[in-house]
Amino acid sequence: MRVALTKRSHGPVSGSAPTANQYCPIFEFAMASLTTAYNGVQSPGLEKVESQDTRHPLEAAGPFGFSTFSWVNKLVALGNTRQLHPEDVWKVQDSNSVEPILAQYLAIFEKNERKLLKTFFAIYMPRLVLVGIMQMLSTACTLFGPAYVLPQIIETVQTQPMDWTRAILLVVALYAIQMVGAFLSCHLHFINDVIGIQYTAFMRSILFKKALKLSAKSRRAKNTGDIANMFAVDIMNFVSFSLNLNMVWIVPIQITVVLYMIERQVGWAIYMGLAALVVVLLITMVFGTFIGRAQTLIMKCKDDRMKVISELFGAVQIVKFNAWEEKFSEKILDLRSKEVGAIVSFIKNLIVIVSSMYTAPVLITAVVFATYSIWMDKVLTVSIVFTTLALFKTLQESLIALPSTFITMVYALVSAKRISEVLDMEEINPDNVMTPEKDIEAAKAFAQDETIVAITNGSFGWDAETPLFKNLNWKIHRGEFVVVHGGVGSGKSSLCSILLGEMDKYEGSVFVGGRVAYFAQQSWIQNATIRENILFAKPYDAVKYRKVLDACALTKDMDSFPAGDRTEIGLKGVNLSGGQKARVSLARACYSDADIFVFDAPLSALDAIVANEVFQKCFLGLLKDKTVILVTHNPDVIESPAIDR
Repeated sequence: MRVALTKRSHGPVSGSAPTANQYCPIFEFAMASLTTAYNGVQSPGLEKVESQDTRHPLEAAGPFGFSTFSWVNKLVALGNTRQLHPEDVWKVQDSNSVEPILAQYLAIFEKNERKLLKTFFAIYMPRLVLVGIMQMLSTACTLFGPAYVLPQIIETVQTQPMDWTRAILLVVALYAIQMVGAFLSCHLHFINDVIGIQYTAFMRSILFKKALKLSAKSRRAKNTGDIANMFAVDIMNFVSFSLNLNMVWIVPIQITVVLYMIERQVGWAIYMGLAALVVVLLITMVFGTFIGRAQTLIMKCKDDRMKVISELFGAVQIVKFNAWEEKFSEKILDLRSKEVGAIVSFIKNLIVIVSSMYTAPVLITAVVFATYSIWMDKVLTVSIVFTTLALFKTLQESLIALPSTFITMVYALVSAKRISEVLDMEEINPDNVMTPEKDIEAAKAFAQDETIVAITNGSFGWDAETPLFKNLNWKIHRGEFVVVHGGVGSGKSSLCSILLGEMDKYEGSVFVGGRVAYFAQQSWIQNATIRENILFAKPYDAVKYRKVLDACALTKDMDSFPAGDRTEIGLKGVNLSGGQKARVSLARACYSDADIFVFDAPLSALDAIVANEVFQKCFLGLLKDKTVILVTHNPDVIESPAIDR
């Protein structure tokens, strides 16, 4: 007896998706090393250095090593002799590993109402305060030199006879102050980058987990392209802001202090320059608002374009069959032109802001010196000119940093809102499917007659107003081989989605009494080796592995690949044929050694000879004692006497 499905009047049902859906160079290098692992080095002319200490070198570094970043010296020396390899670098610190970070931060995230900004400050406030103090001291060093030491150097040089001892001490002091400022700057950026690495790992983890749990309704609102765009753009926007968070308050303070120091040099002439600065800042604020609007539009246009491109590649065969290439091309180019228009608007506004900030110090300097020498009728001495120019140089750096900080903040707020919208979306109801772990009594009841899959009086669908299945009853016993067939759009893939818990349940119950392996209609391939795709992180069993390859008709294919099963598969299986991708996905399911196997049209991508071989060796051989639910339209399979139902 076969399960045949007929097309329902409310329309076709598509197949479901797979379920597992500007710092100093030494500082940057040290930061990069935090995320790597060091096992030993070997290069021409160098003896292999074996690490006797499995700890990360930063953990074993003393005060001097920590202060000077000398704990990366060995790796830097090796990098000067040859290209570095993954095995050359260190094991990731536990504090920067994903699992500990996720376990620690998730509770704080829930406690702070699942708000990214609130969670960020709740976790990192002590470190942010430390970075803020270091930033203030670094800024003080930057300002103290030109404001106090430089005028004294000029005064000492102009005094006759010149006091050489005092002059040398002042020059050394100026150098030392700048060194202290650079030291603090490197370390505060180091701390900031550690924060960025940790919070990036956390956000990527929660977003990935959320993407796997999105309900059908949520997946229609946010498709794979939207989620991928958040990984590539939005998370990095948020992290970029977190790395420069203290600039939001330190830059205005720095500008205020510099203006005060200039006022001590040139008197009220600074207020004329301040008036010019206010005009520049007003221009920045107005065009900054335009930038925020343009950024929001850019992200929306990008999402729309990625959505259409994803749909195109998902149904490329239909598009080619119906010769719809030009229509899709026009649609994508139209969306791209809108995106380019928004980008042009963004760049125009950005040019105005950046140009204003770069020209502002020159404008302010000209106004101040003109006011001081003409209106105030005072003499511009060498000391006043050099000191004021040095302070204006610092002011220029602050004014240049201000728009980039503001723009980064706008990016972060827009991105945080977009990510939060996804994190708050509806998830798949975990109670859609009962399992022995969730309901022990139900499991005992079904075990009496060896029922492993049961749907009782079920009503299911993607939309509550138009359920696809009403009053559905279906029972499968352990070890049965059941074939599901029917016309296009009759709900075969949707039936598989019910067993996976992905379709909304409105009434009734679904019981699945074991581990499930699922083969999706569209083969899912990792960008990894063939063996890694099949093992899927499970231990390698040579005997079992060879049996799976033979059952899935992959043995000959392994011989044809340049590196056998160690051959790297490109993105989305680009270097595999459709049949090979299907058989690799099938082999993954078989190797999983699950209790229940749900196959959604695994034979459709295979030719008749290979399909028959797979049917005989895999379904009737390797999986003969397993519970198998096979969706197919192959008449030879449907009429096979080996089928139980």
